[in-house]
Amino acid sequence: MTGIIAQLIALVSYGNEFFATGNIANDYFPANSTFTYCNTADFRIIRKRFLSSEKKESVVAENPLEWFRWLKVNGCQRLRLSYKGSDDTAIARDYKLAGFVGGGGTWLLEAVYPKHRDCWANRWEVNRRNADDRKIWSVNYRRIMAKQPIYDASFDIRKAAENLEEALIQISSFARRQHLNNGIAWAGIFEQARQIMRNQTLRSDYFHQDLIVNKNYSLLAQKTIFSAASAWVFGGMGSWNDLGFESEKDQLRYEDLSAQLYKAIIEATITVINSY
Repeated sequence: MTGIIAQLIALVSYGNEFFATGNIANDYFPANSTFTYCNTADFRIIRKRFLSSEKKESVVAENPLEWFRWLKVNGCQRLRLSYKGSDDTAIARDYKLAGFVGGGGTWLLEAVYPKHRDCWANRWEVNRRNADDRKIWSVNYRRIMAKQPIYDASFDIRKAAENLEEALIQISSFARRQHLNNGIAWAGIFEQARQIMRNQTLRSDYFHQDLIVNKNYSLLAQKTIFSAASAWVFGGMGSWNDLGFESEKDQLRYEDLSAQLYKAIIEATITVINSY
């Protein structure tokens, strides 16, 4: 899973913990693993200049903790994560672009109030390219839409888990039949992600072990989102996206299974993180 998506997930989970309890670890930022490579993470709103059509960005929170407090003071009740796929004019299917900054569809944070929701988008920029601590990224979140209608959504974790497991079964079988092992045991990666769903406990070796506030999610929900994270194979050169097949039939099957897995991962992620 990309660091961009992981950070969105963590913001929703820890933000909702703060709204529910009023408590959150003071070192959430920058200690949470999703900020490992970030030197800043601020939050901004866009305002028009007085007596002018020009707009300017105003920082309302210097870090996630300040943002959670700012939202709560202004009446926000919870955070949600949303995703919208690219339209037919995109240069490639979303799963093919998902490993690149800004690619693979649009992810937004939604701040939900009693009668409306605001939408926040992230912007990642490299501002310390040669930083010794590897914190090369500056991240800011901008409120791009305000006072949007609230929509109802239901979250069936069991169904999302089943869809993810089925996608993993299908793509693992394909990888094994094709003997795909160009330095990476693709079938093994998919089967390992599926095994997470079968285990009775969670492993403790995930890079983003602190991705969510575990106590707020059922074991099935936890296994589903960590399985989805482990199944993320979409990137650039050397990734699953970098494969190709001489047979048109195999190529089409590969593309369909990849799109199916990508959709299942997104469905699982959105369903789990918004279920609390």
